[in-house]
Amino acid sequence: MGLPGSGKSFFAERLALELGAKYLSSDRERNRLGNRDQYSPEDKLKVYQHLKRLAKEALSKENTVIIDATFYLQQMRDLFSNLAVDEGADVFYFNITADEELIRERLRQPRSDSQADFSVYEQIKEMFEPFIMKVIVLESKKDNIAFLLEKALDYIGHGEN
Repeated sequence: MGLPGSGKSFFAERLALELGAKYLSSDRERNRLGNRDQYSPEDKLKVYQHLKRLAKEALSKENTVIIDATFYLQQMRDLFSNLAVDEGADVFYFNITADEELIRERLRQPRSDSQADFSVYEQIKEMFEPFIMKVIVLESKKDNIAFLLEKALDYIGHGEN
């Protein structure tokens, strides 16, 4: 999870590759559902519910699943915490952060799946609810993806140690 421009998608895609996991992106699924420019709370919840159905299907096939989304509301986090309990799966939350100037720079670049700009970043930052579960915070920088992956893999028990 993380704010727009934090590097969460870059991290999540690479973590999924490292784990051989199913990768699910809220931005990609929103686009597949034909909801590209629909960001009301109800529209967002529909996307998260859709992601939950896809994750449940993958878990039923004993796949590891990586969910890439902002998860700025506890209600959205709870969907997946409850799914993990129901499916007997472990769940790990990683909050990807970055320096605001780096975020601003990243959000100036066009991205294929997301329309978020710095004003969207600021809006979501204001609405981002505090965590009530254990969350591992990883700071994304320009060139530290290997370090972030190593930390994540070590934490979930897939490191080389």
